[in-house]
Formats: sequence, structure tokens, C-alpha cells
Amino acid sequence: MLEFNPHWGAVVGADMGVTHLTASVADMAARVLADREIPCRIEDGPGACLHTVQEQVQQAVEAAQVAPCTFAPTGWGFPARWTSRPVR
Repeated sequence: MLEFNPHWGAVVGADMGVTHLTASVADMAARVLADREIPCRIEDGPGACLHTVQEQVQQAVEAAQVAPCTFAPTGWGFPARWTSRPVR
């Protein structure tokens, strides 16, 4: 069984659904150190949504009390591709 040293670092992830955004920070043992979930509307567009992602990730990092230099590569989840006009 593969096991990571939980003190090696942390990971941050964001999941954006059609109506919500979740930003989380976890240690390398997959223990969630901080979690933020708020309503978010993708129809507000990429600029507004990505700004919200940035704010929520920042707040989750601060709540987790983890130094930014300890973060491993990060993953993001988005509900669909964005364009300047509706996709049908």
C-alpha cells in the first residue's frame, strides 16, 4: 500500500458546479484541513466565477493555516467549457 507522509505538504482543490463552488485544502494523508462551499452561478461568466474561486481558495488556505510554499500540484473541476456566447 502506498502512503504519503502527511507532513510533506498540502493540496488545494476547487470544484465548481452549476450552482456551487467548493474549495478545500487537505494534507497528504487526505485529511481535509479546511473546506469552503458557497453558491456560485456559472452564468455570471468566467471572470466573476474565477474571481470567486480565487477568493474561496485564499480563504481555505488561510483557514487551514498552511504555508503556500508547501502546496503540491493542484486540481480544478469546472462544469463545462466557457465561451462568450451560450453553447447549445
